[in-house]
Amino acid sequence: MNDDLELSPEIIEGAKIIQLGQSLLKLKNSLEYAREEAEASIKNAEALGRTEIATEADFILMSVKTLQQKMQNPQIQEWMAAEEEVPF
Repeated sequence: MNDDLELSPEIIEGAKIIQLGQSLLKLKNSLEYAREEAEASIKNAEALGRTEIATEADFILMSVKTLQQKMQNPQIQEWMAAEEEVPF
């Protein structure tokens, strides 16, 4: 190992910013996928006449939509955008 190789605090901070931005983007994408699957589940449950399952899937869908709204928070949006702006 090369003892001369040290990561500066700026590089470490930049890496952390990238990791945070990437994890937030993954969360955003996962929520979109969850929303699509919840909508499909509701449709399929209704087609089978399983209203109790459709109702539960609808509750899940409402929760996902609430989380998606929270992802619109300007601070979260800023961190997701920062992931793309870190100069390396």
